[in-house]
Parts: sequence; C-alpha cells; structure tokens
Amino acid sequence: MKYYELVAIFSATQSKEDMESALGRVREVLKKYSCEILRDEDLGRFRLAYQILRVQNGQYHLLAFQAEPAIVNGLNKEFALGGDLVRFSITESTEKALKKKYAICEYEAPTGEKTRKHTTRGSSRSKVSSKTPLKTKAAPSLVSSSVADDVAKDLVVKKPSSKPTMTTEEVEREIDKILEEKIL
Repeated sequence: MKYYELVAIFSATQSKEDMESALGRVREVLKKYSCEILRDEDLGRFRLAYQILRVQNGQYHLLAFQAEPAIVNGLNKEFALGGDLVRFSITESTEKALKKKYAICEYEAPTGEKTRKHTTRGSSRSKVSSKTPLKTKAAPSLVSSSVADDVAKDLVVKKPSSKPTMTTEEVEREIDKILEEKIL
C-alpha cells in the first residue's frame, strides 16, 4: 500500500451544510475503495486563479490516505464524474510528508526579472524589451510551512490605507447575491 494526498476544491458559495455533505461523499468514496484516511484537514478559502464553472472562490481541503496503487484510476474517475468538486488532485506521498504542516500561499512574481517578447511586423525576430515587464500572479499553491515561511520573507505586504467599510462576512454575502443574480 502507498500513501496518497487528495487536494479537493469545493465551491465556496455552498452553505456549510452542503460543504459538509459533499466532503462526506468524498470520504465515503475513499472508504468504498477501502482507503484508510490518515489526515483530514481544511486548508481554507481562497480566490481561484481563474473562474471554473462560474466559481470564483474555492474551499480547499486536504485528505491524506493509504491505498493500493491499482485503485487510484478508479478514484480519479469517481471524483471526475461526481459533481461535488470544482477541481481535485491525487498525488503520491510519503509517510514523512503526512507529518508536515501545510499552508496555502499566494504571491506575485517580481516584475523586473521577466519581460515580454515582442515581434515587429514583417520581422521574424523577437525583441525583448525591459520597458514592458511581464506581470504574473501565481495561483494558490500547496507548500510546506517551512517553504511558506521562506516565501513570506520575499512577499511585499500591502497595508490597507484605511479601515475597511465592510466586514468579510458582509462582502461574502454581497458577492453571493451578485452571483445568484447573474446565474438566474
């Protein structure tokens, strides 16, 4: 038997009850395939890098389990056909990795290091210009806490200039209202 990690992304617009029932169905699928769940951890809610199935924010969840390698294809098919997950990823892991604490971090790549390649009309040569920096924002990634600490040292922290006028819950409610109006 080998160790595996499942990172599942659920829609953050679901209610807590719907989220728990969807997570329960994921656990049931793992038990159906006789997997032993070793770790079950909620990683939090984050904005997705791009919209998937009209979902902007995702609730990330980590499940570490032990299973036979032959059943992984069956798990992939089961999760792909089920409608509970926005995205998922099953990766092989080690016993040592199960003890590490994970965090999800977002970062923006430095703009001075990479530049866009431009081609001029009628010319097959590409010119690299430092005047137009390539700005990239990476999607949330799963990293160990030691890596997250190293990345955090390089991050530029933007402090808000004034106090927020709305609480997080109020913002989430407003976003949910807007999304419901667009869908209907």
